Amino acid sequence: MRKQYFKFFSIILTFICIALSSILIYMKVFANQNESKDGSLNKKIISEIDYLDSSVIEAMNKLNNISVVRYKVYTKTINKPEEGGDNKSNERDKQKEKSSGAEQQDKEQMENSEQSDKESKENTSLKNADNNSNQISVSQAVPNNSLTETEDDSINWDEITYIYENLYSVWPTVKMDLKKLNIQDEYINKFNLDLNGIAQSINNKDKNSALVNFYNLYSQLPNYAMAVTNDSFLINTYMSKSAILNAYILANEENKWKEMSESISKAKSIINEMTNIIDDNDNRKRDLEKASTIIGDLENSIILNDKNIFYMQYKNAIQSLETL
Repeated sequence: MRKQYFKFFSIILTFICIALSSILIYMKVFANQNESKDGSLNKKIISEIDYLDSSVIEAMNKLNNISVVRYKVYTKTINKPEEGGDNKSNERDKQKEKSSGAEQQDKEQMENSEQSDKESKENTSLKNADNNSNQISVSQAVPNNSLTETEDDSINWDEITYIYENLYSVWPTVKMDLKKLNIQDEYINKFNLDLNGIAQSINNKDKNSALVNFYNLYSQLPNYAMAVTNDSFLINTYMSKSAILNAYILANEENKWKEMSESISKAKSIINEMTNIIDDNDNRKRDLEKASTIIGDLENSIILNDKNIFYMQYKNAIQSLETL
């Protein structure tokens, strides 16, 4: 009797262990799946925030006809002709290039007319030749996601409208993604209100209110970034940009130099804090130190109370932050 009871108890205990193990395995797998989905969603939102970041800054710059270009530097190696080489061979190569160029002259003229503006912005390549080597290192700065340059003194409201319409069209997707991560409604609704405010500013062609509304919209981006990532470098970069942009819109008002100086000082403190905690071997440290120096120049320009000089220094400062 005892044996049967023990056997029955053992069977029940076995079933219980199997059931518990199955539940634990399911919970673990389900948790991993959710974590994977959340990770992908976070990356998607970070990409969306980056788009909002670049678009809003572009619009704000265009309101003062300021052009900012983000550069990416790359290095490549090319072969250097050997000394005393075959001159006849070199001459044949030149003749081939000349012949090929003549055949495509008409085509190139058309292409060059379309690309002339773009090519005028490219930096001249810097070549470092090693006398003991047959190779040349070429470093070239190439525009990366450059903001369109405007040289006209008047505001091109059509371009501002185009940027706004793109922001308006992508916002519903961004909004849905943010809601999936339970971002507070007040932050999302604030963005909606600012978008509506921008529309009114554009319709009225009101530069002052457009700058304020675009800035208010941008000020939400650090909050979104904090909700989707623990990357302090990324979050602080948005916060420092926001402080610089605050000084930028204050410059459009009269006698706001003290407030502008405070905002710039805040941006510099954020950058310096990032510089102090980042590892010396991190390649970003040099970029941060450079940005800190440029923001310091912007801060020093305040004492001159000259808007033109401020805008010139602002352009350098915001460009340094764009390349972080």
